[in-house]
Amino acid sequence: MGEDIVLTKLFEMKDDVDKKIMSNTFNIVMCLNLDIFSFKTKKDSEEYFNHIKSVAHSLLKANNHLRKYNLQEKEILEDFKKECLSSSNTIDMSLNPIDLISEIDGMLNQIKAALDSLAKSLNPLLGFSLNGWHKKNKKSGKVVLDSIDNNLSLDLNNKAQNLKKYIENNISWISYIVFLRDSIHRGRLENVSNIIYKQKNQEVISQRIYHNGEEFENVNDFLIRLLNEIIIFLKNIILLSLSIKISSGMCIVENKDNNWPQYSLSILM
Repeated sequence: MGEDIVLTKLFEMKDDVDKKIMSNTFNIVMCLNLDIFSFKTKKDSEEYFNHIKSVAHSLLKANNHLRKYNLQEKEILEDFKKECLSSSNTIDMSLNPIDLISEIDGMLNQIKAALDSLAKSLNPLLGFSLNGWHKKNKKSGKVVLDSIDNNLSLDLNNKAQNLKKYIENNISWISYIVFLRDSIHRGRLENVSNIIYKQKNQEVISQRIYHNGEEFENVNDFLIRLLNEIIIFLKNIILLSLSIKISSGMCIVENKDNNWPQYSLSILM
């Protein structure tokens, strides 16, 4: 009896954010010939491909948590307001929305997983031995910076300076995101509020996240902003790290018309 042939759909894109995730992560390596980047073995190029696939997979799951948060938030806010209006209480009320908190937790975990896979992708590409996007002295990504300094030849180290500067410029907010994710493992996110019902105006206030003690934004706005920013961050790390291994005088360019291929190699003029 012969083997059955099964076609597998690797990724299912449900909205424009999913499409953005794919075009800025997985599609980069799909467009470019990995042989150009001088992997030592075929196994290394396959390992690199799989790590980038994992980056995209984690981001898609993060976006799924975001979709669920937004859908559930609307329903929970409406139900809580109805409950408060029908109550005889005359004081403000609050709700600890476990379903929403679970989606925040899940999204932050998937973003950290994407960062970890991204760090691991540097192993077959640049000869590092990273097992995640780890922190040092509370700076998340500092271990990646140390790997650039300590494990590259002088020529590759010079080419890696743009990557290093980009990580350094973003290390503060990346460390903050990882701090939020780590807070989950310590019990809960202390800087995320409950849903509040104000009796005076009969108003329901959605969850807020407080940054630096006083500055705050609605959690759904924060999650949307966070996902969009992390997609761009990961895209730039992928492009900058790949650029280290191409010949001098070459660069990776994006097709601004959104036609395929979305990325290609070009000769610097």
